[in-house]
Amino acid sequence: MRNVLKGFMKDLDNGISIALSGGGVRAMAFHTGVLRYLAEKRCLENISEISSVSGGSLLIGLIFSKSKMSWPTSVEYLDNTRNLIKGELTRKNIQGTAILYAIYPWNWKFILSRANIVAKVIRNKWGVHGTLGSIPKIPSWSINCTTAETGRRFRFRDGGFGDYETGYANANDFSLAAAMSVSAAFPVGIGPYSLNVSKFKWLKRNYWNSKEESAVQLPYKRLHLYDGGVYDNLGLESFFDIGTGMAKKGKNIIVSDAGSPFSRRFDLSPLNPLRISHLMSVMMDQNRSLRVRNFVEAVKRSNVGAYIGISRSKNIDEAIAQMKGGQTENSSWLEKSEVDYVCTFSTSLGKLSEADFDKIERHGYETAKITNIAFPYLKKEN
Repeated sequence: MRNVLKGFMKDLDNGISIALSGGGVRAMAFHTGVLRYLAEKRCLENISEISSVSGGSLLIGLIFSKSKMSWPTSVEYLDNTRNLIKGELTRKNIQGTAILYAIYPWNWKFILSRANIVAKVIRNKWGVHGTLGSIPKIPSWSINCTTAETGRRFRFRDGGFGDYETGYANANDFSLAAAMSVSAAFPVGIGPYSLNVSKFKWLKRNYWNSKEESAVQLPYKRLHLYDGGVYDNLGLESFFDIGTGMAKKGKNIIVSDAGSPFSRRFDLSPLNPLRISHLMSVMMDQNRSLRVRNFVEAVKRSNVGAYIGISRSKNIDEAIAQMKGGQTENSSWLEKSEVDYVCTFSTSLGKLSEADFDKIERHGYETAKITNIAFPYLKKEN
């Protein structure tokens, strides 16, 4: 573990807990920009915990992989890591390659669990060869997905995985690429990851770190694990109790939300199967909206933490307008039409053009910056 982190991480609860949403390559680029701003403020060293879903999980896994399975310092991120991420997202097409892999006869057994195919692509195209056991302890990273059998949040963390209803298992040798693909296994486009439960010893605990545990026999031969966004597309539950409206253990939480705005239209024909997908989007949007409102209200009450959303809120627009007319900030900002383009950019795992990456990444950077200027969430010494 890097010496530079030790001085910052005497107590995990003193650091920053960051939640990264889903949203495919759009989310990956947006979060890359948010992390660039935090790196400029020399705050990457202060990140003690990460919770991610879908595109957020793909980004963090790629960062670890490109940083020799360690968390980069702020300087390393600015000088090297960000450029490596851009190179991967603008030169390699995970989605297209997965479609090609699905044609191969030896992959036909995964036709209904295509996340298993995506895992192969992540290993081969991005070169992600680590395991859960190779992920560093600091920052602690929760890779979130959804268990179809129980409807619970299934986590990969600290060399293990599971949910409180199914049980937990030690899985140090489980592929990181597979965990990343599980977190991004969107029901319609990718489908679930099929996990053979007989390969693991399952233990029942009341919660993740409980020392009291007992062996349990699962009633399933396989678990079907879907995108974490089905349960919580913000990755927020690791840090924030939506029931009490309070951060867990007084955490300083930053949420980077790159989820696309809900499409307010319904002009599909009665027989169009995409109607089901749209109705599922309604449910997921309500889930996300409730979590966002609950979290933002908590931030207002405590003045700790931040919500960095890809869609410009009225407050952020007003803050930018004030700065354009003032003398304290001379930065230029993306125009509304450019922001609209970023927000509605397709949710996929396809290859980004360099122009699209730069625009989406810039929006993430600018949103993190203007949020901190208008509603400070970083300590002054940073």
